[in-house]
Amino acid sequence: MVLPVSLPQLMSELSILSSGESLYIHKPDGDFCVVSEEDVSLLCDVDETILPAAQIAFIDGIRHILISDDWIDMPSKQAMSEDPATLEAFTRAKVKPPLLQQMLKLLYSSNGSQQLLDLMSDEDLDEPWYEYQKEAFREAVCDRLKANNIPHAT
Repeated sequence: MVLPVSLPQLMSELSILSSGESLYIHKPDGDFCVVSEEDVSLLCDVDETILPAAQIAFIDGIRHILISDDWIDMPSKQAMSEDPATLEAFTRAKVKPPLLQQMLKLLYSSNGSQQLLDLMSDEDLDEPWYEYQKEAFREAVCDRLKANNIPHAT
């Protein structure tokens, strides 16, 4: 990929990641690479002396991505959806009292997250939450790119 990074393409790539996968961007040229938890486990669990050269090269590539300052990990959409700060910001922006106080109590109570999601569904806040979450995720991605001086185009 050529810089600047295409934000629509990046968002598309991030949206299809599976659980346990992370997307990294190569700062010098904007290339993407997906690294899975299984890939990372190879760094610890494999005796490289018995592997073919191609597998050793793959493991070395994963190791390089994880330790190099040239590769930047991008935010996770899944982590964003479970982030209490994002849920709180949504609640404060979109919900009026007394429902606001009820939702904030659930947000910070132990085991309240499922009850909060159920309440949001009961109050027809699913769509507004998904839209808010989508925009918050886009902003988090843009912030990560800016923080690492990676040019991007919208």
